[in-house]
Amino acid sequence: MRSAVSATLLLLSLSQHAVSSPHQAGQAVLAPPATEEAISTFPTAHGNHVVDDSILAALKAHSDPVDALISLQPELAEQLAERRLIHVFGEAEAKWMTEGDKLRLRREGKKFRDITDHQELYADSVNAQAGKANLPKLSHQRLVKPLFPKVSTKRMHDVLKHLTSFYNRYFAGPTGEESSVWLHDQVASIIAEAPYHTHISLEYFTHRFPQSSIIARFEPKVRNFSNPLTIIGAHQDSANYLFPLLPAPGADDDGSGSVSILEAFRVLAHSGFIPKEGPVEFHWYAAEEGGLLGSQDIAAYKKAEGANIGAMMEFDMTAFIAKNATESIGFIKTDADAPLTKWAVELSTEYISIPTSVYALSPGAGSDYMSYTKAGFPATFAAEGNPVAGGFPGEFDPYVHGVKDTMDVDDETGYFSIDGVVLHLLREESLDPSSPDRWHTEVVASGEGETFSVPSHWHATHSEIISVREGRIEATLDGATHILSAGDSIHIPKYAVHQFRGFKGERTVVTEVADPPGDYKAAFFNDFLSEGYPPSFWHTMRTFLDGDGYPALGLYFKFFDVAFVTVFGNIAKLFVAPKPKLE
Repeated sequence: MRSAVSATLLLLSLSQHAVSSPHQAGQAVLAPPATEEAISTFPTAHGNHVVDDSILAALKAHSDPVDALISLQPELAEQLAERRLIHVFGEAEAKWMTEGDKLRLRREGKKFRDITDHQELYADSVNAQAGKANLPKLSHQRLVKPLFPKVSTKRMHDVLKHLTSFYNRYFAGPTGEESSVWLHDQVASIIAEAPYHTHISLEYFTHRFPQSSIIARFEPKVRNFSNPLTIIGAHQDSANYLFPLLPAPGADDDGSGSVSILEAFRVLAHSGFIPKEGPVEFHWYAAEEGGLLGSQDIAAYKKAEGANIGAMMEFDMTAFIAKNATESIGFIKTDADAPLTKWAVELSTEYISIPTSVYALSPGAGSDYMSYTKAGFPATFAAEGNPVAGGFPGEFDPYVHGVKDTMDVDDETGYFSIDGVVLHLLREESLDPSSPDRWHTEVVASGEGETFSVPSHWHATHSEIISVREGRIEATLDGATHILSAGDSIHIPKYAVHQFRGFKGERTVVTEVADPPGDYKAAFFNDFLSEGYPPSFWHTMRTFLDGDGYPALGLYFKFFDVAFVTVFGNIAKLFVAPKPKLE
């Protein structure tokens, strides 16, 4: 399970917990500067979109992005000359610059806050910290963990595929507005399918520029303005730092964060989530790339209305896995609320099996959580990996802010991955509900991201029939390799060591039926996934012990495999939750 899905699981945990009871300038997203080579070799296409020849001609004729934009759209000259108060991250003081200077800053790979409209938030020192966070005890495991299997990576993939199909999501352009309307409609359709007793509101939060922010809010049964509000956010816009009229698919920055919180929102909504005390809001911010414009407007509005914000957590860039890196979640502690960040790490450690770390960063960039810090609200920020590992750009995606920030990145730098493997427990409705034959399992692998695979293992009390419905798999049975295509099946006898894998880029659908018949295979997967995926080592051992699964350790005798599972599985039974009921 990759970082984007782990982010979604973490969000589900946060939503249940954060409302249950009453430095340096930060660098959160690194922005590589535009090299001379990049400027001289402009992309001519993105997906189905072709860059207009006039744009390419203007870029070749004008080295300055402002001059190039005015040559194409002279009506923007006055707007580009407008004075703006800009705080460039890493610099001590804000400076008066122009709207056009923001294009030049992006070309140089610099991140900034445009504080012109909210100077009152910056009247104190640049490093002002926020108020007291609401940090409840982590006590809702029984409510949170059953939600994890409901996360659909296929839906995340499909939403992100459409989101990245826009030419760009630039906040000041037409496709930036169109993409925000489309995203709003996705949220609205989720709400329409939620149980009637779930109280959810949805609004556009409009700004002075075309793109709108989106706010969806879960209300408790009884409103109490004094109860803390929890905010979960990501930014929906994208920008090409070379030039705003170039393509910017923005798959990782921040399409990944946007779909992560959207899927968490969907699971909560369709599960009938009602906060027990304070409300929970999901925000999709406009114009982060314009200088945190959308989030500043909203944070300032919340401050003006006297909102009691107990916690704000942002997710920006959650799907890139750097080459040779250990998949992890990285929290940013610079310009964030320290107690809330510590609590968020504990939350992540409790619910997510991949490593979680905290990093202090050098000056360079920032993201929307900082708007809340400046407004006096506790905020924290999570992203992919370690942004400083091995030097610039660390484990962050090197292709952000350009035409290559796509879902198909897979090269020497790393790869983009929203885990594209979904497992379904299926019932044959034509059979009597009491029939053990009613259950079987189905794996659907989208072909995107990491290749679907099942490691080497064997079973002592049952055999299996594996059937390919779509695509192909490579099956290894007792050392012999078989390529199975749609319509093919293979019988796996008891004690036979076997493993499977799909093929990258190919959608695969595989079904599995146990022999002798029974619902125990469905019960195994129901148990295995009850903690979220991937489960912890101890949960896996307890599940294997109860479910007739043995990893092939390769120690010549299966006795060692059995002993391994027996010892560690029985130890796990002392503290791992009991096997859940099959539903």
